[in-house]
Amino acid sequence: MPELIQDGPDIPVELMNRRDDGKVVFFCGSGISVSTGLPMFDGLVSQIYEHTAQTPTELEDGLRKKGQLDKVLGQLEGRLNPGRLRREAISILSTPPPESSLVTHQALLHLSRHADHGIRLVTTNFDDRFELADPSIAIDGAPKLPLPKPHGWGSLVHLHGRITAGDADGQDLVLTAADFGRAYLTERWASRFITELFREFTIVFVGYSLDDPVMSYMVDALAAERSRGARFQEAYAFADFKDGDEGRRRSDLAWQGKNVTPILFDAQDGFGKLTDTLVKWADISRDPIKSRRQIVFDELRNLPANENDPIAQRVTWALSDKPTAEALAEAAAIIDEEDFPILAGWIDVFDEAGLLSRPSEILADGSARRTPIVGNAYTQNANNSLDDISTRLASWLAKHIHIPQVLGWAARKGGHLHPYFRDQVRRHLSEQRGDENKPPEISERLRLLWTILVQNTPVDYGEDFYWERLIENAASDAERALVERAFIASVRPHLTVLPGPSMHVRSRPLYNDDPTPLTPLEECAHLKLSAGEHWRDTRFDQAPFKENFLASHAFTITEHLRHAVLLLSLDEAGFSLPWFYRPAIEEHGQNRNRDDWTFLIDWARDGYFALAKRNPLHADILVRIWVESDIPLLHRLALHVLTEDSNADIRAAIKLLLSGDPANVWSIELHHEVMVFLRKVGQRLPAEALSQLVKTIKPTFPRWLPNSASMIAKRPSSWNHKLRFRLKGAFLAAEARSSCVCR
Repeated sequence: MPELIQDGPDIPVELMNRRDDGKVVFFCGSGISVSTGLPMFDGLVSQIYEHTAQTPTELEDGLRKKGQLDKVLGQLEGRLNPGRLRREAISILSTPPPESSLVTHQALLHLSRHADHGIRLVTTNFDDRFELADPSIAIDGAPKLPLPKPHGWGSLVHLHGRITAGDADGQDLVLTAADFGRAYLTERWASRFITELFREFTIVFVGYSLDDPVMSYMVDALAAERSRGARFQEAYAFADFKDGDEGRRRSDLAWQGKNVTPILFDAQDGFGKLTDTLVKWADISRDPIKSRRQIVFDELRNLPANENDPIAQRVTWALSDKPTAEALAEAAAIIDEEDFPILAGWIDVFDEAGLLSRPSEILADGSARRTPIVGNAYTQNANNSLDDISTRLASWLAKHIHIPQVLGWAARKGGHLHPYFRDQVRRHLSEQRGDENKPPEISERLRLLWTILVQNTPVDYGEDFYWERLIENAASDAERALVERAFIASVRPHLTVLPGPSMHVRSRPLYNDDPTPLTPLEECAHLKLSAGEHWRDTRFDQAPFKENFLASHAFTITEHLRHAVLLLSLDEAGFSLPWFYRPAIEEHGQNRNRDDWTFLIDWARDGYFALAKRNPLHADILVRIWVESDIPLLHRLALHVLTEDSNADIRAAIKLLLSGDPANVWSIELHHEVMVFLRKVGQRLPAEALSQLVKTIKPTFPRWLPNSASMIAKRPSSWNHKLRFRLKGAFLAAEARSSCVCR
């Protein structure tokens, strides 16, 4: 809700937008004419007593203290000559206004002017101030009132009558309780008008106090209509308060009790803030496009505190206009790094204010479906079309992908880009950058993060509930094959962009005394490898078709696993070595099932054994693929299955163990599987293969062990004993055992 003047009332953005759309009607009371020399209702009563030289009776005095001024005038009128009270009221309210005192009336007239329908304004005043402010306006007065419909009505309506030469005695003026009763209860022409008015338009009361009889009659009339099922638009009121926060609270509660939303202003020093606010609002509406653009481009230079900051409220209101949003989208990109935090602050403000997830569809019950520019995997309506304003703000955001904080915001929102925003980002990534008159450079890592975001597509988590049954209940082999391929594709490893700095970056000062502060990009986001976390805890492990499924897709799973290992080097959330997560290929207490991609290791292992039952030849091919690979994790899988499958060609292990520098037999990554292999099935190796292995082991030692060379030199017998123990299964032959001593 923007303050249009310093310390002025906060006007709801929605109200300003509805006024621009021609859906607001200002409803004006006596308070707007006080600055022109006319009294409020209470003051009018006092002056009538003075002009008629009357003293209130005890009854009149009691009614006056209760604020029942219409009843006071009714009692007084009965004691005066016929027409006297009304002529005195007309005389008092016909006082000419001081020069230049009609600024409030002029502002309200301008705010009530609509291009197609002239003025749409309502007042319960009798005076001629609006007519003096603009003699050209059309006027209707009670009891002859127009039908207040959006199309066809264009006049100033004096709901309670007006002072005219044709009604010198004021018989059409609503002054006394009897007049109000006729207008609202018996003849009901006022009730019918306000009922239709409130049904069609958002109403803004200006110049009324809480105890004004007019408010009581209108509130009662509307309450009666509501009891009959009528539905009305929201009503607002410019409401004064005094005595600081406590006075504000009391005023707010009192107006809310009348089903009216107050727009509160401090009246400690009079009503100047109200007048200045209306004048400023009118000035803005005279050239709304220019005014809104000026607000946006002037204020975007300042860092907003939050969405409730008056500056932020003005800007968010200004941007809720299509031409203004378009002007922002077409403006030059921000390139000064000192301005990056300011832009980041505004993005958060726009997001909190709903500008970056605007309604794309209004439902029958009046609620709205919002479509975000960036959402999370569970965001509904993510692919609905963006509205005109969101489209332009998405273009504006895409123009600033060189700013790390923009990516940080996208990561915090869930990282799933709306298709339009994704296309805009792709377009900017594809542009040549850095040269004169070209967009600014994007750092290599920032480009990588954006590239990952635009390539990743939202996961349909609803499918998780159905995969198992879709596969199990397929009616044909063709259907089952299609579903299985879709399922296996859904768990393909990929990188995700997570918000904030990684654990390693946060911990950097702790383990290397690095005082270097985090860069903005390090602060914004980091990468994590994922392969379908949603599957880790599902019922798939108990699915009856699991074995056949793994056998059918064993080679695809291997490719997924190969892809995962290649991407793991870019993972900033964990560690780059697979053995950290899985020290053992077999089920083992030390295995850490902490990352959602590691289930692929289990699938690859179990897939081999399932395939070996169905097609040993294909299983042998799979092992050879693992052996020929340059990926240690696949080597570990090969050693494991060669250890556990007595039908496997164990000779495939020799090439694997002897490759590399140092040989894989001493590889820290393969250490566990090597030791288990040699201990369990080393004796099955052919003598020639065993001899090659011994020749490789003799002159080498595991470089990854601390101080290994000095340990062997100092205690050779101890080392020989440990080596013999670990390799006892491999060296049963006496000759091999005798040649195994390391000298």
